[in-house]
Amino acid sequence: MRYGTQRATSLMATPNLAPLVDVLLVLLAL
Repeated sequence: MRYGTQRATSLMATPNLAPLVDVLLVLLAL
């Protein structure tokens, strides 16, 4: 849940970095 909240905040704050954020979340999930 925590990562989902951080992701939403990151997407709104830095839309251009959205793809990079998704990649980082995937790496953290591994």
